[in-house]
Amino acid sequence: MKKFILTILSLSLSSLLISCANNIVADLDEKYSFPELKQVDRIFSNRIDSWGDIDKQSLFVSTTPSTSYLIVLKRPNNDIRFARNMSFETRGSTLDAKFDTLKFFSSNDSVEPIPAYIEKIYEVKGSEQKKMVRAQILGETRTPEVKTK
Repeated sequence: MKKFILTILSLSLSSLLISCANNIVADLDEKYSFPELKQVDRIFSNRIDSWGDIDKQSLFVSTTPSTSYLIVLKRPNNDIRFARNMSFETRGSTLDAKFDTLKFFSSNDSVEPIPAYIEKIYEVKGSEQKKMVRAQILGETRTPEVKTK
């Protein structure tokens, strides 16, 4: 009888933990989901001229003054916050979602950084979309500007 109770208790605890983990994953999916933006499979890596992190799992890369891309990594990467340089590991001249990786280097790296796999790439046009994306990822609420006379 004691084994039966322990088994039931163990199964209940396991299912509770699984449901909590699913809620966390769902929140992350919403945080990095942008149905209003165009999701693309790849971008030309030779057109990237600058980049900047948003959080541990996302960054913007710029290709032209008015066009950037949001890159969402498969999992958080602690190196991104302190990185001074970034390199691509690609199979060609494009950076492909789901296949290619990024590496983030700080100024004093003596160890090869762990590759960060790309999960999603979104095209971001203009500074307003960039602000909206940043606010959603960082959980900031933006209040509409009120014009006064």
